[in-house]
Parts: sequence; structure tokens; C-alpha cells
Amino acid sequence: MKHLYAFALFSFACITGSAQTTCENALIVTSGTHNASFLPGGQLPQQICFVAIPPGSPTLGTWFKYVPDNDYTVTLTTNVEGYPNHDTRLNVYSGICGSLTCVAGDDDGGEGATSLVNFNVTGGTTYYFAFDNSYSSENFAFKLSEQQVALTLFTPQAINLNGTKWCVADMNGDYLDDVVGVQGNTVSLLLQSATDSGFTSLSVQTPQVQYEPSWSISEGDYDKNFYTAVVTVQVSFWQIALAPASEVFYNLLNIFFRSVLTL
Repeated sequence: MKHLYAFALFSFACITGSAQTTCENALIVTSGTHNASFLPGGQLPQQICFVAIPPGSPTLGTWFKYVPDNDYTVTLTTNVEGYPNHDTRLNVYSGICGSLTCVAGDDDGGEGATSLVNFNVTGGTTYYFAFDNSYSSENFAFKLSEQQVALTLFTPQAINLNGTKWCVADMNGDYLDDVVGVQGNTVSLLLQSATDSGFTSLSVQTPQVQYEPSWSISEGDYDKNFYTAVVTVQVSFWQIALAPASEVFYNLLNIFFRSVLTL
């Protein structure tokens, strides 16, 4: 393995133009492993498909083009065996340059801050992969794998709900999953119907939220009273690293108990 790693580093050192600088001259790739580098003048993707926290300050982008010969479920990862891992952010698009639509995106979804996405593609359709140097400008490798299309076991349904982070929980004790969002002093709920007719919208007022969930939101019976509670977290990597655990817990968490929500 040490010899393989050394070979990977040598291969990176020899890269001179394996990645392209704009959507228009994106390098065509197929299934397999590919080298990537951020070259001078690399165009930043304007449409970000995954907003990371912290957002980073990217200055360069690198572009690839993919046209599958059939319908597949595609896995795209920057965690490639035999190559060093780097902190990457990935955007996947369909459409044409200048009018792209997000298909998938990721930051830190793979091992060691690498990117990992799975998405379905249609044969003959053009897709673009754009990486940016938000967290690292090092050369890296990515692997594109094609598998038989995964069966769709449900039909996606678009929903509208306040808040930047949502979670799913049974909020009214009917054993059905509901959707929860928090913004300001409002807890917004989409309560699932027992008759498969969709969701019923409900807003509940609470004391003002001091830390809205810029980082995450979760639920559980935190006070062991058999009611669902919602926890919102606003925290950065530096606060986690520098603050004692007790300080992070007491100063950066807001707990709303269902007994207060009065559903």
C-alpha cells in the first residue's frame, strides 16, 4: 500500500491539464478513475448545489462532462483507493452551459472530508461535474461508477416549510412521520395525513429562538416525559474545537418541548 500511495503522489505531480477550466471546455469522462487539478483561470460554478458550513472562500473551479450511454445509478466519490484524500466540494448539473440545473451536490459526505453522491442518470443526457477549491487547492482524484438503476420505491413530493434546516419526527403521537422546521419564534409543522392525502400545515409560536439551526436540527424525548422535543444547533467548527463540551451544550442548544407546543 505504501508503494501504491507513492505512485499516486507521483502521478499527481505529473498532471498538467487533466481538468478543464470552464463549463464550455469541460473534459469528457466515463466510468473509471480520473485525475483533477485547479488550473489558473478555472471558472467558479455560479450555482452551488450543496451549501457547506462554513461556506469557504473558493477562487477556482474545475469542470468535467459526462454523457452516459444508458440509464444508470451513478456514484461519484473523491475517496479513491491509492490516492490521498482532500477536502472537496462537488456540484452535479444537467442542462447546457449558462443554464444549468442542480442534480446533486456534496461536501464532506465521504471519508476524510471527501465528496460522495449517488444519483440517477438518463442515457444520452449531458451532465456536468464542477469542483471548487473552497477548502483545498490540492490535486485530487475522483471515481465515477455506473450501476443498474436503483428501483424507486416512492414518488418524491415537493413541500414548502419555513426554516433552513428540517427534521422528521412524529410530533402528534399518531405514529406517522411529520416534518419540522424552526425559524425565529415559529415552529412550522407539516403533519402527515393518516389517509395518504398529504400534509396539514401548522405553525406554533414559541419563545424567540436565540440560535436558529444553521448547523443542524434533531428530535427526541430529551427530557424523558414521553413527548417529542426539537433541538436546534448553531455552531461552527472553531466553536466545537475551542469551547468546553458543557459550554457548547448550554450556550449553543435550544430545546423546545412538545408540552410547550401544545399540539
